[in-house]
Amino acid sequence: KVLKLFWTVACCADTSTEIMNQAFSAHLKILDRSCSQNREKNRWLDKCVEELEANPKWALPAMRQIKGICSLYQEQLANDTLNHRASTVVYRKEVIDMFQKKHALVILIVDNLTQYMACIRASGDSLANFDPNVFSPDGRYSHTDQISERLSFLLFLLRDGSLWLCAPQAKQIWQCLVEEPVFSSDREHGFGWFSSLMGDETDLEPEFHRGFFESKLTKLDPALLSETGMECFERFFKSVNYKEKNTKGKLIHLVGLDFCWKLVQCTNTKLSVKASNLLKETYANCGQSLGNDQIRKMLQRLIKEKVKDLECPVCLEEAAAPIFSCKEMHVICSLCSGKVKNNTCPVCRCSYGKEKMRHRFAEKISEELKQMRKELAELK
Repeated sequence: KVLKLFWTVACCADTSTEIMNQAFSAHLKILDRSCSQNREKNRWLDKCVEELEANPKWALPAMRQIKGICSLYQEQLANDTLNHRASTVVYRKEVIDMFQKKHALVILIVDNLTQYMACIRASGDSLANFDPNVFSPDGRYSHTDQISERLSFLLFLLRDGSLWLCAPQAKQIWQCLVEEPVFSSDREHGFGWFSSLMGDETDLEPEFHRGFFESKLTKLDPALLSETGMECFERFFKSVNYKEKNTKGKLIHLVGLDFCWKLVQCTNTKLSVKASNLLKETYANCGQSLGNDQIRKMLQRLIKEKVKDLECPVCLEEAAAPIFSCKEMHVICSLCSGKVKNNTCPVCRCSYGKEKMRHRFAEKISEELKQMRKELAELK
């Protein structure tokens, strides 16, 4: 009766978010301390899933409660086996697996996320000036919370349930967050979440790695890639090419190599540097199986692309430290910086101000160029 009372209070539409959270917390404590039978916990898990299916507005509280109840079960350690445990012990993994089979939880949550995004997207351009950290579609949780809570719960199911994210659901999440975001932060959430899937032990269906990488990440407009997106690309690149040992002694066989070169040439200096480092790491890892001619060609191409980033717009020579820039990050060499008319940038015409700004990223690229030229000279 007390459990039912707390549940009723928590699910009442007029209950404040604070009181709702307290009621659900008390509900969990009673299940933990007073309900020794797993049947009672499972009954409330079923109730949470029913609420999730019937009322999308209660998706976040229902997911939190499912996670809370599942976490009451013992986590199975690596050295635990089914033959060396008490007959009454039920592991968390088994509970998640049971409810995954019963309710297809992963599909349910992915569909819920897709439906939520479709609903928000239907609002059109009216959301352009909203802050996703403040905008609250249901009056309880911000848009940011709506996305992050769903993704966090999905990761909990995959990790604690030892489940894999299958191809259809992966594509669904990628489409609604990365390809069709409502806010730019949605894409960042997508990049970050898919990066987290690609750890030492991936949570993405193994047979699907290469296909997803080729059909999704390498087809993106490089201009949409942020630092988080670059991390996502790098993790997939290494997973597909290194773990699958897809080098075969020739860089032409590396999946995503052409896209990596596009990033080297992009205008975002940070991404360009990261892509350059990834390429250098790639040829270093392949060094034993590559001939010097192949390494030389790769270094020459990489140097050529980096030199373009350091070209001074006045003398058209490669700038070397100290390198200066305007507020728009257009480079200019130290010799020409004192010769420009009216102390303005020759590219965008904005003023350099009283003290010219050093372009630290360009200087870092200059140092990398020195190292690459040294490596090139050392090749026999």
